[in-house]
Amino acid sequence: MININYIQKKYGFSFKSSLGQNFFNNDVMLEEIVDALNINKDDVILEIGPGFGVLTEKLLHRGKEVISVEVDKEAVFILKEEFKDRKNFYLINKDFLKMDLEEFKNLEGEIKVVANIPYYITTPILEKLFKSNLNIDFISFMVQKEVGDRILASPSTKDYGSLTIFSNYFSNPKLIKKIPACNFTPKPKVDSVFIKFEIKKEREFKDSHLEKEFLDFVKRCFSMRRKNLYNVLSQFKKSKEDLQKISEKLSVDFHKRAENLNMDDFKNIFMEINKPN
Repeated sequence: MININYIQKKYGFSFKSSLGQNFFNNDVMLEEIVDALNINKDDVILEIGPGFGVLTEKLLHRGKEVISVEVDKEAVFILKEEFKDRKNFYLINKDFLKMDLEEFKNLEGEIKVVANIPYYITTPILEKLFKSNLNIDFISFMVQKEVGDRILASPSTKDYGSLTIFSNYFSNPKLIKKIPACNFTPKPKVDSVFIKFEIKKEREFKDSHLEKEFLDFVKRCFSMRRKNLYNVLSQFKKSKEDLQKISEKLSVDFHKRAENLNMDDFKNIFMEINKPN
């Protein structure tokens, strides 16, 4: 395993709080995570935020090739030095959020995405990957525990919301590992979880415009989560009489709130509301 303290001293690396740098330092736990991903010798892995290469090292042992994207020039220098003899390692010094993902369109087979990124860009990166045209098998992320709770939440719980629906619309998210804060250097203020998002090959809406409207609809519903569905859905210019008919047709009680609906409920209500008069 790459020793973070040794690497830091060897290269005089300074952690950058502006980049949200917290590097994983538990080798046993890391092995368990990589085992759970079932990566094999035929797999192409896109790694976002390799840092010092603690995870990169294990991915290189298991996969066909690893393409790592790192924004920090200092970390890039270290990665080039540490993995200069690895023929299956490719390094890109760019900000992933600013990249054109067409760069990866010619990669063979299904891409496995693995990331340990600053928590404040988790949702934008997920959104970019979910909505891309890349042939992705799964996306696996280290995320803040509170965000993980929202992604994995069930209906009628306090954590259930638009992020839950968003994640489950594009994928089947699964918890891989709970990770206490003590397993990072520097130690963050929050615990983490590692989640695997198994990408759905078929989505509910094939039309991208309709898909965007649906996801916006879900966000608007949760923006007034303390109100019942009659009050929430009235913003879509439907009378109470119209809403009553939709409620009866779908067998959904509109006295409930958005947090009580599942994915199918949202989809069915959205379709009914958008039917021409």
